[in-house]
Amino acid sequence: MQRKVFGGLIALLLVALILPSAAHAAVVGRFTLIKGQVDVLKGGKVPGIPAKVQDGVEPGDVIRTKSGAKAQLSMVDASVITLAPESRLAVADFHYDSARGERRAVVRLFRGLVHTVVNRIIKTEEPDFIMETHTATIGVRGTNWYTLLGPNSTGVYLPQGVLGVSSTLRTVPDSLRLQSGNFTKVIQGLQPS
Repeated sequence: MQRKVFGGLIALLLVALILPSAAHAAVVGRFTLIKGQVDVLKGGKVPGIPAKVQDGVEPGDVIRTKSGAKAQLSMVDASVITLAPESRLAVADFHYDSARGERRAVVRLFRGLVHTVVNRIIKTEEPDFIMETHTATIGVRGTNWYTLLGPNSTGVYLPQGVLGVSSTLRTVPDSLRLQSGNFTKVIQGLQPS
């Protein structure tokens, strides 16, 4: 009898430990297009899992497109992120509450070319959708832009909208307000040109 009670308590404890971690893992986007070999590092950990259309993406996941591959993510806030071949992007943080008009999104580009479309404009003083690279921080409220990583620079092209672009180094305080139809390059350690 004591073994059954003890076993039941252990089972309840395990369920209690597993449920909170499962509750934190919320799908914040889904693959809507995959061409070629694309994989996901769940929680940023290897091995990569082959991605399929309609697979979910959660905060902490890293998406990798291989040579000749392409992937597109549709996020819960209606933003769309398209990765070109040989790109790597992490969904560092993503929270969206449409009822409250709140969004906190941070994506990190480690490699390649990405086209990002942020459709919903949420009225905040600070940008609520951030893209980080090794040389630049891009702040967005709602717009459409391309980000290309070089070995020591980040190129940003803005077909429409407005972006705030700054160096990742705190010692380079100036930021640039990029307007429609313009391009900027942020070289490591310098302010945007």
